[in-house]
Amino acid sequence: MSTEPNSEALTTQRLVSKLSESQQKEIVKRLYAIAEATGENLTPRRIDLYIQSLSDLPYQSLITSLEGMLLTSKWFPKIPEIRESVAPLPSKLDVAEALAEEAWQHVLEYADNWHPDIGPLQGCRALTDREVYALRSVGGILQVQENQYGGKAMPFIKRDFVAVWKRHALVEHLAGLGADTRPEAKRLTSGFTKAFEKVN
Repeated sequence: MSTEPNSEALTTQRLVSKLSESQQKEIVKRLYAIAEATGENLTPRRIDLYIQSLSDLPYQSLITSLEGMLLTSKWFPKIPEIRESVAPLPSKLDVAEALAEEAWQHVLEYADNWHPDIGPLQGCRALTDREVYALRSVGGILQVQENQYGGKAMPFIKRDFVAVWKRHALVEHLAGLGADTRPEAKRLTSGFTKAFEKVN
């Protein structure tokens, strides 16, 4: 006797508890609409698997994504495709924030391995030009070392470092696009040049 569960008997209500019954019905309605539009044959078991696999996503964002797919999809979307459409890749601002945080952590590591008489200890990864620039804007490596462990100024040092690092990254990006023809890039570059002169 087969122990394979009857696909018709697998109900969404039994498999999923993160969505209300009415929300499940709305999602199922849209999945069937996409299937009809793309000529796909859906079984109750496949629907159950889709609902279960998508149940952790924000409901309204999922509905919006499915409605968009009804108008644009040439074939029935796979679960990863739906998930990616609801949870897109991080924005450029998110990426810049993460990279700035990574640069800050590198500066802290560098400060732990830097001696005022001999400089960085052997094996210490060198700072990038952008990290050096941002570090100088907040007072240099000694300022970081003096406040690294419990210094009241540390949150402000980090804040200013991250801000300068991101703005410098923007200047470099605009310069790569052709700063000569972009007044905004010229304005930012000029401002950074003056700031750089003050800390050197």
